[in-house]
Amino acid sequence: MALSPLDSDNEHILLDFKELAKDGSNYLGIHAGVYENPDMAGHLADASGNKQRSTKIDYAFANQPYSTYGILYDGDNAELFYQSLYAGMSEPASVIEYVVQDRRANYLDSVKGIATYNGDVIATVVRKDGYSDTGPVSPFVDGKVTLTVDLGGSKHSPITDSSIQGYIESNTLGKINLYEGDVYKIANAFNGKAVSGDFSGEYSGILAGKDLNDAVGRINLDNNDALKDGDIKEYHAVFGGTKQ
Repeated sequence: MALSPLDSDNEHILLDFKELAKDGSNYLGIHAGVYENPDMAGHLADASGNKQRSTKIDYAFANQPYSTYGILYDGDNAELFYQSLYAGMSEPASVIEYVVQDRRANYLDSVKGIATYNGDVIATVVRKDGYSDTGPVSPFVDGKVTLTVDLGGSKHSPITDSSIQGYIESNTLGKINLYEGDVYKIANAFNGKAVSGDFSGEYSGILAGKDLNDAVGRINLDNNDALKDGDIKEYHAVFGGTKQ
């Protein structure tokens, strides 16, 4: 059985995003291209089913002040990722305080309240192809995201007294509604439901950096309608935004 590069053991290959960002544009923002390495392990099947050596990965990622997010694609598989980054700086101090008498944790006043995050979306799609699927496609920039976060102000339990909601203006699907979800004090993680027409699924992510200035995450949607060949069956994307 052929293993694509993203499925193969390629721990010896270092994909240096700092170097990939040296493409003549600003370090912050979106970077896209092709990474090739002759030492990369992995094979893909051609149209006749024959194994062909694969030595390249398409990439699209975005750097923010305290985070990064993107998609890797090897011709067969797509790997979505997001993470907080500190760019050589020490990890920011906690934005949580624990109130002993109340036995609860609260967000500090410096981050408490409502904030808006704006940024970009990078996506891949899977289309219906007969009785099977086409597999994901090379990643592409797919519009903008707007998130509204309310830290410490929602009427949920003390553990989830913070909320997030928003929308994505997708060039592919149109408007994707990100319905209100919870923000958890553990890792400042969030999740919620997402819907766009016949597509539905979930989104998730984290708030990162000094004073939680960045938001990064991913969204996975499935098409629940009857599909014809060529229709989009799955939509997968990563997104990020900075506090306004």
